[in-house]
Amino acid sequence: MSLVRRKIPHEVKEYESTMFFGLTTRQVICVAVMLMLVIPTVLINNSFLHLSMDAMGWIVIVEAVPPVICGWLKYNNMPVEQIAIKIFEFHFGEQKRKWKFRTTESKVLDAMIEIELDELTKERNEEIAEEKEREKQEKKRNKKLKIKKKEKKGKNKNA
Repeated sequence: MSLVRRKIPHEVKEYESTMFFGLTTRQVICVAVMLMLVIPTVLINNSFLHLSMDAMGWIVIVEAVPPVICGWLKYNNMPVEQIAIKIFEFHFGEQKRKWKFRTTESKVLDAMIEIELDELTKERNEEIAEEKEREKQEKKRNKKLKIKKKEKKGKNKNA
């Protein structure tokens, strides 16, 4: 028994219904916006401004490009406004790293560094304690010497 196979598109998300002339609703709206911008510009030029056709052509192109980009441009299946939002969030939003990977070697290295720091801290604390002990002994010696000098001065005065 043979199976009937049908080809199914890999990306169902890519399907968009069309309205007129094979254009999607989004594209039709963008064409309408483009025409609402371009037609008054050309009429105003012909009536009042009388610019050359070359200059007028560039003005019309500059006016027509943004709606056309909004209607037809997609990047990673995202329309222009979603791309703009993502760019804005990337540059001005809070950037959090969602996943942090640490290898076993880095964990071991961190543990070794912590052990070394603990040992160095103990050594330094011992050195500090020895230094304080030396200072105490030095003060005691100085006091004894001062007392002996006072006693000698006192004997010299009495004699």
